[in-house]
Amino acid sequence: MAIELQTNMTLLATPSNPKHVVNIRWVEKYLSDTMKINPPVRVSGTEVLSGDYAEETGTFTLDGDGRLIIDGVELNEGDRILLTGQEDPMPNGIYIVVDPGDSDKPAVLTLADDYEVTPGTRIYVEEGDSNAGNTIMVTGSEGGPDSFDVVSSAPAKYYITLAGDGVTEVFPVEHMLGTKDVKVSVLNEITGAFVWTDVVVVDEQSINVSFALPPAVDKRYRVIIFA
Repeated sequence: MAIELQTNMTLLATPSNPKHVVNIRWVEKYLSDTMKINPPVRVSGTEVLSGDYAEETGTFTLDGDGRLIIDGVELNEGDRILLTGQEDPMPNGIYIVVDPGDSDKPAVLTLADDYEVTPGTRIYVEEGDSNAGNTIMVTGSEGGPDSFDVVSSAPAKYYITLAGDGVTEVFPVEHMLGTKDVKVSVLNEITGAFVWTDVVVVDEQSINVSFALPPAVDKRYRVIIFA
């Protein structure tokens, strides 16, 4: 999984001391290997999507032209999604939207780096008419993940998109969650990469998200805050 570094801290590939700082990929792999917790997806779809699944490349090209909408959410390039409703379980799993589709072209998905979910794996869903705030757990696997359960509701959550202007490095974010005990994730909306920024908890209602360099005008970052 791609990571965008926007901090002045030094990273270590492999920690050997409790005080060492490691990249988020190491943490994600540790959680995935030991606790079967995968990074969140934007939406999870239970509907059957018709299309051509190329197993050798992990590419799923949907039938028909049109913008891809899952669980009421219009998707964008770089979004992470979880498919759970395919009749053939092989295409079920976590995907990245390569092309969200349009009036003259179909949507195209490709398997994410952590696509291979197994029974016990848990994935948090950020948005959607039915699944927003749910945690989905894989409960069965036969030729691919074939059964899923909602195992919990998510904690309180706030998200916002930050738009770069080429000047601002520090972005104040008012989440109004009423606590300093928050977890913050930042994603590049274009590439889907997790972004390591500096985060300062200001008070129970707000944080500051700081970038090493001012994000350019064409840069957009999604900040997700959990309490």
